[in-house]
Amino acid sequence: NLENPIIVDLGDVQAGDKLYITSKDDNVTSFGIIPAVMDYGILDEVMNLLNSYPYEITEFSETYIRGTVSTDHITTMFTTIPYSKGWDIYIDGEKTAPNSFYGAFMMVKVKEGDHVVEFRYHSPCLGAAILISIFAILLFVSICILRKYKFRLHIRKQ
Repeated sequence: NLENPIIVDLGDVQAGDKLYITSKDDNVTSFGIIPAVMDYGILDEVMNLLNSYPYEITEFSETYIRGTVSTDHITTMFTTIPYSKGWDIYIDGEKTAPNSFYGAFMMVKVKEGDHVVEFRYHSPCLGAAILISIFAILLFVSICILRKYKFRLHIRKQ
């Protein structure tokens, strides 16, 4: 799928190697390639930094995550939870607005100290869906009652 930017691991490529990239999609006439090299030393440094204040999960479900985090300074808690409307974050019971990491993942500022951090998900359109469902049920029941009432009137007239 070339519609979205993607990262593709091409394996071990040496200087002078030739790569041929083709597409089976007749609609693709061109695409761009940005070569990159993974620096595993920097990756280890970043992973150690991210793991320096771990989030320890105590409860987990599809729509709820609760855990604790301890930090000795104000920091940003980075998550791998996809950023989307519907997520609320609570730090020590207080609602906090989530931030987006390049539109992909959620992150949130955390003050120094020990904290309970909760992530709660609710469907952003759930309220509207419930109202539409209630309206549809009421409409259906009304139609059934009216049809039954009209049927009774029709029988009495005969």
